[in-house]
Amino acid sequence: MTIVELKEILKSKKLPVSGTKSVLINRLEEHDLVENSKENTTVLEKKVKFKCAECDTILKIPKSYNGNIKCPVCSYEQEINGGEINDLDISDIFSFFTTGAQIIFQKIKSLDSKKVSLTISISAAILMIISIVTFFSAFTYESMCPEEYRETAIIDGEEYPSCSGASWGETETMNKLFTACCILLPLSLTLAIVGYSVRKEGDDRLKVSDPLKNQVEGKFIVNTSNKNNTKNNTLIDNTTKVIQFSILGVSITLSVLTIVGTILIIIFFILAIYSLLSSGSFFA
Repeated sequence: MTIVELKEILKSKKLPVSGTKSVLINRLEEHDLVENSKENTTVLEKKVKFKCAECDTILKIPKSYNGNIKCPVCSYEQEINGGEINDLDISDIFSFFTTGAQIIFQKIKSLDSKKVSLTISISAAILMIISIVTFFSAFTYESMCPEEYRETAIIDGEEYPSCSGASWGETETMNKLFTACCILLPLSLTLAIVGYSVRKEGDDRLKVSDPLKNQVEGKFIVNTSNKNNTKNNTLIDNTTKVIQFSILGVSITLSVLTIVGTILIIIFFILAIYSLLSSGSFFA
């Protein structure tokens, strides 16, 4: 660059223009260094927000600050290191989640209650089927006998699988029974109850159009164009209602059978222990 061009740059930055070319260059370089240091200082002094540990008031400090801070609201004093505080704006995060929750709530609110209830009931039926499959899989050979205890026995010249030395605690049977009867089935029953209770019956009525607009020669005409649609909707609603009621009934029946079976097993163990105590063989 020429001296004239350097002086123009110095004038634009409101710097002196006197001196040789090397002096002008040094002056520009020093000015650039100062400006860069100011920008770095500005970055270091970025404000960060945090909550008061006592009253949850939002406070703001420079990111480079490290020391004690006294809350102006509750006068609680705490030690804060600005560099350890997350750069995310707390208010922005709260606003983001609040807005998202409102959108989700509006979406759910705008859904058809019958479709939502049917979806919940179908989910209950799926869980119920999984529960039944899990229950019966607990009594398979693979579940009742761990691999290291599996053997084969020859009876009447034919080979049959056998199991020796395995205890109930080492098998998968108890885990599957617990999962099916104590987790999946109660969850299925809960969803079936919720799905049936959420259902709202629609008020499908035949709407009569304005008589004044449909008057022909002193006669009033009733609009029955939607009559067939109303019958179809009623039939579909009744069908889905029967399906949901059936799912609820099966869930309740299986739950009752599970409770009765559990009570019978407890009674059986109590009687077995009582008989052992009575015979005295329990302490032998």
